Amino acid sequence: MLSLFDKNQRWRKKALATTKDESFRQYLLNDFPKTSQTVSETEFLVLDFETTGLDSKKDHIISAGWVEISKNKIQLSSAEHYLISTKKQLSGESVSIHNLTDDMISKGVPITIFIKHLLKKITGKVVIAHYKKIENEFLQQICNNMFSCNLPIIMIDTLMIEKNIREKANKPIVVNELRLFNLRNHYNLPRYHAHNALEDAIATAELFLAQINKHFSSPDKLKIKALLY
Repeated sequence: MLSLFDKNQRWRKKALATTKDESFRQYLLNDFPKTSQTVSETEFLVLDFETTGLDSKKDHIISAGWVEISKNKIQLSSAEHYLISTKKQLSGESVSIHNLTDDMISKGVPITIFIKHLLKKITGKVVIAHYKKIENEFLQQICNNMFSCNLPIIMIDTLMIEKNIREKANKPIVVNELRLFNLRNHYNLPRYHAHNALEDAIATAELFLAQINKHFSSPDKLKIKALLY
């Protein structure tokens, strides 16, 4: 099985050989974080997508939010939130969950412009998400649609960090216990309003810092590769 480094290098080489898009090339040409770096010396971008569903091949991103972590601190001045335009009509369930309407989404930014902006923001950073499968699958699908290439990226999953912690301690995992809202309660973090992409990103950033401070050695010693599952 290819290591994360080898997989990213293979994708990077293929993308540089095929893509002509300047924004994607700039992302690929910049140095990627090394997994041997410590948490303290790594720049993170904590990302959350709200989508019309879970299938990246037919569903769409309708909003996105992120915030950066630098030197073990959440940089609130870096926070950004976007509505993403889509021609797909929102279901009643989507409107209820995300509090977004078709009219609001129609005024959002096109996905192509959004992705190029996001690429600039994640350059040189490790991306964090809670249940990264969603964010990663949508990013890979969109980059394949736009650039005909996979996106080399290093992602940390706060859900998988917690799952690994509990499995090592032989603690049973109850249904829904690893959801972001419930894990924040477990770490005595403040309640927050779920299903807003930016608020979810900030909530995930707070959870990440709580996890590493409670369960791992000093961030000055903890290496990124110890958090990749």
